[in-house]
Amino acid sequence: MIGEAAGGHGHSDGDGGNEWKVVDTTGAGDAFNGALVHALCQGGGGAAGARARAGSLAHLCKAAQAAGYVASTSVGKLGTQDSYPQPSDLPSDLFAS
Repeated sequence: MIGEAAGGHGHSDGDGGNEWKVVDTTGAGDAFNGALVHALCQGGGGAAGARARAGSLAHLCKAAQAAGYVASTSVGKLGTQDSYPQPSDLPSDLFAS
């Protein structure tokens, strides 16, 4: 959810637990898509395993939530690639199967 926050535009994850200052949304969709594919492929089994997990609504929802988190963090810096978070910037369990 993007809207007005004290002092400027901000983002909240909707649960009230995380808020980010929105600086530049360029590349946020690419960050989301890359993180979504990464999340869907977690758990082994190659392409067949990924297809089987992608058919699970629960797995898809968890993957989309993780991707949304990554995209949300990417809007806090200017630019595209420089704004994408590094693994060390993310919760260690974000992509846990």
